[in-house]
Amino acid sequence: MEWLPRLKAVLARLGTLDLRALALFRIAIATCLLWDVATRLGDFADHYSDAGYVPVELAYELGGRVARLYLPIWSHGSDLVVMGLFGLLVACALALLVGFHTRIASVACWLLLVSLQVRNPLVASFGGDTVLRVALFWAMLLPLGGWYSLDARRAARGGGERATRLLSAASVALVAQVTLLYVTTGLAKYGGTWLNGSALYYALHVDYFGNGLGAWLREREALLPVFSYATLWFERYGPILLFVPFATDVFRLLAVVLFVGFHLGLALFMDVGPFPLYTMALWPAFLPSAFFDDWLPRLRAQTPRPPAGDPWLRQHVAGQLFAAIALVFVIGHVATHAERWRDPGRRLPSPLVYFGKLFQLQQDWDMFGPNPPQRDIWPLIAGEYEDGSRLDLLSGEPYEPHKPEDMPAYLGSFRARLYFRALYWNEPPLPIPKLHAGYANAHCRRAADEGSGLRAVHFRVGVEETRVSGDHPIVYPERGRITCP
Repeated sequence: MEWLPRLKAVLARLGTLDLRALALFRIAIATCLLWDVATRLGDFADHYSDAGYVPVELAYELGGRVARLYLPIWSHGSDLVVMGLFGLLVACALALLVGFHTRIASVACWLLLVSLQVRNPLVASFGGDTVLRVALFWAMLLPLGGWYSLDARRAARGGGERATRLLSAASVALVAQVTLLYVTTGLAKYGGTWLNGSALYYALHVDYFGNGLGAWLREREALLPVFSYATLWFERYGPILLFVPFATDVFRLLAVVLFVGFHLGLALFMDVGPFPLYTMALWPAFLPSAFFDDWLPRLRAQTPRPPAGDPWLRQHVAGQLFAAIALVFVIGHVATHAERWRDPGRRLPSPLVYFGKLFQLQQDWDMFGPNPPQRDIWPLIAGEYEDGSRLDLLSGEPYEPHKPEDMPAYLGSFRARLYFRALYWNEPPLPIPKLHAGYANAHCRRAADEGSGLRAVHFRVGVEETRVSGDHPIVYPERGRITCP
């Protein structure tokens, strides 16, 4: 049984996180939260006001049972009250950033963010929002204020040795969470386009997420198969770097550098909103102790001084049990809901399902899986006026069905693109007539206030098939007409 202590030592090393790295993780996710609030404020009237596209009654229907728990935070009060809640979220994010009453700040940030996402799930349906939500959940269970914080400065006045390392159910859970994010995303890419190397060609033709560099890259057809295969295999096997049992510090630092670089590349060639930023914010948590004790001092031309003794931080049993239950749900949910293995007969125990829904831990990591979309879809919404004219409500120009040259600019902010994508890609199925009515009624109210004479709103959709060669045919099916009250 001499191997048993060695095995325990290896497992402990793989599940251990440095508290200084967790402090950088805290700063990163707090910065992301501030960025998240800033990007939402520009669409406040459209997406969070009760006079916008999704009234509170419709939000309750979209959110299901969980909306009854979290939505009341945002659903009662005037627009001024809702703006005050945005301000409260900013204050809590700043407290988390500087490490002021860190545990309370992280709980408040998580609660306010979840309730904000529930307020309008149509603009919180992309991977980045899930990343930020689950990161804040694990942040509540991790001691993020031990270093580089006001809490740490206050605690240092009492003297004594500060812990630098943590091994707990929460630290193991964070490692497992990040691993699941990438491995399940990679395994979800099992369709023919990923296996034959054409996936990136189709992904770069989804103009919802287009940008200038992406348009340049999709013309370099010789490179696309290389990048397609590299993405597939890196997502599937890159996280192994976190679990190498020898030279663990070196391989973990290599993982941090490679995955941050991977997301920088994604951000350069596709406009997928804050997803790359939020996923990059996860990786400071995995900086090894050697980075702080040895490598960083050398960069500063200082003499490395390893910490005295073997300082560990002990965690409460109740918190570890809670983190373990959460991790069991995450693993079970991902395993039973991944498209590749979905089986209606496989279900998690009901108490575990309720636990996951209560804490909003549901997550599906299948970006562009099993295949990227092989068509592009965009809204065409016309305002019909009393003088018989029609205007495009998105561009303000005379209405004529066409494909915009610059799709992101035509649709507006990233949140606006998420809204229209939810309506017209319609995954999962949504109450489209009610959503059309919410959008039309908002424009009718604004037109009535302005006296512009809006009489009705017409909905069509542009659909362009993406083909490897030849023309890309476009059709414009009707989606309905809403008359102003």
